[in-house]
Amino acid sequence: MCIGWSFSTLVIICVDRYLYIEYPMYYTAVVTTKKLKVATAITWPVILVIILFGRVIFKDSDKTRVLLEVLIIALGVVIIVFCLTKVSLTAHRQTRTISIQQATFQQTNNSVLDRIKEAKRTFTLGSIVLASALLYCPFVIINIITGIKGQGDNADFKYISRSIALTCLHFQSLLNPFILSLRLSPIREGVTTKMRAHLAWLVP
Repeated sequence: MCIGWSFSTLVIICVDRYLYIEYPMYYTAVVTTKKLKVATAITWPVILVIILFGRVIFKDSDKTRVLLEVLIIALGVVIIVFCLTKVSLTAHRQTRTISIQQATFQQTNNSVLDRIKEAKRTFTLGSIVLASALLYCPFVIINIITGIKGQGDNADFKYISRSIALTCLHFQSLLNPFILSLRLSPIREGVTTKMRAHLAWLVP
């Protein structure tokens, strides 16, 4: 359940960044914090209903239930990949343009600084999505294998694979705050200093 909520929230974040980067005028005029909260509040119960519906209606057919879950995840992945690709390309293009302008005019205003910060946020979002995708892969693959072979075929595989998949998914919750914290200069510099100190101690 929590996995579905986390994934749906990630989709909403990607769509939000896509609208902000690609359609800034529309985003400023239409999108608000309240509307994002409402969208999240609506999405979570919908995910809950879909999951419960699949488990109740298709409880006697593992293949159908897994197919439903995979289709939902695939739809979310398509949305995430599309939004993130468009946003990353636009952010990269804007960053390159800003660098050329700075080199030409030797000046930086608040608008330019805001665009640079937004580009950094976009790259951070890309890192989080990439890490999440890698950590979601075991869960998706194991679900597909379980659906095809059936849960009763190999009990050892079922319990071991589920443990591995859940460990990867929970590790995502630990990794994402770490990636976000590296955006802060004091934390980034502190981590670099500590790593250099440890490497200097290990390598005389």
